[in-house]
Amino acid sequence: RAAMLWPILLVWLLFSGVSLLGTPVPGVNEPHYVCKARSLIDPEWCERDFFLRSANVHWCFLYLTGWWSQWSSFSGTVISGRLLSALVLALGWRSLCGAVGLNGWRSLLAASIFAVVTQLGSFSGEWILGGYESKVPAWGLGWAALGYWIGGSTTGQLRRVMLAGLCCGLSVTLHPVVGGWFGVGVAGASVLRVFCGGGIRSEVISLGVFGAASIFAALPGLLPALRFLLSGQESTAVRDRAIFVQVYWRLRHHLDPTAITAEQWWFAGLLLSLVLLSGLWLQGGRRLDLLFGCGDRNKSLANLQRVLMVALALASAGILVGWHADPVEQMRGWQWRGNLLRFYPFRFFDGMLPTVTAIMVVLCGARLSESLQAVGLRALWPKWAMCLLVLFAGAWGLAMWKRPAAPAGYTRAGWRDWQAACVWLQTHTEKASLVLTPRESFAFKWLSERAEYVCYKDCPQDPAGIVKWDSRLWKVHAWSAESLQDGRYDAGDLERLRLQTGCDYILIRGQEPFESVPAWSGEYWKIYRVH
Repeated sequence: RAAMLWPILLVWLLFSGVSLLGTPVPGVNEPHYVCKARSLIDPEWCERDFFLRSANVHWCFLYLTGWWSQWSSFSGTVISGRLLSALVLALGWRSLCGAVGLNGWRSLLAASIFAVVTQLGSFSGEWILGGYESKVPAWGLGWAALGYWIGGSTTGQLRRVMLAGLCCGLSVTLHPVVGGWFGVGVAGASVLRVFCGGGIRSEVISLGVFGAASIFAALPGLLPALRFLLSGQESTAVRDRAIFVQVYWRLRHHLDPTAITAEQWWFAGLLLSLVLLSGLWLQGGRRLDLLFGCGDRNKSLANLQRVLMVALALASAGILVGWHADPVEQMRGWQWRGNLLRFYPFRFFDGMLPTVTAIMVVLCGARLSESLQAVGLRALWPKWAMCLLVLFAGAWGLAMWKRPAAPAGYTRAGWRDWQAACVWLQTHTEKASLVLTPRESFAFKWLSERAEYVCYKDCPQDPAGIVKWDSRLWKVHAWSAESLQDGRYDAGDLERLRLQTGCDYILIRGQEPFESVPAWSGEYWKIYRVH
């Protein structure tokens, strides 16, 4: 039993260290999720914040997080959430590595490689280690699902296939997109197994067991997600505008293939080449085995390779659907294309590529070690241990080296001043106050517990909410442009802002030309009463 636990505990320690050492609290998306979760449980909290009142997709995750936030501070909720998420990731990682034949030490080595590689880059901005949000435990459950499915489909044990389905369904419950793509990956890999000589009847039965278990476990999250997708009564114009704003502007760096940088293309190409070369060597140089995972040397690895091929196919389809050289509005059918892209077709590939790379590199190292021992050379275990130590420490060191001193858009001093401004609002204003914050606003509700009129980071996910969010940003821009025609913000400008937005306060950079005396003044930021 101890032999089973220690690899999980060490991988948990590795993943927890990368998350806590590399990402300050709160991380980039944590205020977005935790504040939404708090408002789900306590609707009166920041009740005038329209983002918090918008529709919820990740309902189960938000409910669980919101319930815990009633008993813990925001920081405590996030830290405990990161630790728990890292444990789910560790359990899933051990399940997946064990399914392809990696023992405890080698699975830890693969985890260390994964932790280093994912900090060096990504294909579409997907990250797994580095914060607390719904996708992190969803990835851990997805890995567990793959581990059980690989073990069950290789040996014909339907009980393990059922467990795979349950894990996949729970992943959907926490994050419908992440869990859903894992389900698609398993289904696509099952189809590829048929082309590689697998029996159609056995594959249909296995996939049926997997699908039934997945749907059963996914119902708590699937039903709210389906209600979210089907409940909208918006006009076509509103839906089209929402697609444009979400896919081709706000989340363009994740969803639009033309926004992927050359560095990201090279990073993915390098990892994919490494996977292909490793697979070619492990399968004895047979091209058919490399392409379809049809080899018989390691059937479990072949199943994992098929899942990666499905992920690659999904990403390739996303590139074909979304690629454009002209402006989006001139692309034929940009509406339906954007409607498909909003399901993150690159996410599954972006997470599975470093996962499979780390596992296959360790498998190649193990094969090399066995080959050297077979010809009478000294075993490589001391070097394996040294490599593990270096990679483990390197993952933590890289995390600390990449740790930002302050959130994006802030200097250290500016971030301290921002926190002081938020604390002043929390202690000197009514709980029902509505505040206009600047574009770079970060963790405002977390720190001040006051509602924001609009926050660039907090974009809703339903069409009506997205359009409302967009219109509020433009309304603030129009007010600022009109007010500054005479070079200053005067009392008439503030009154017009109050009538247009209902805001009670403005938190803004100190160099902005206001005529009135600030209610609070710091080195970088100032707070003005609107009325």
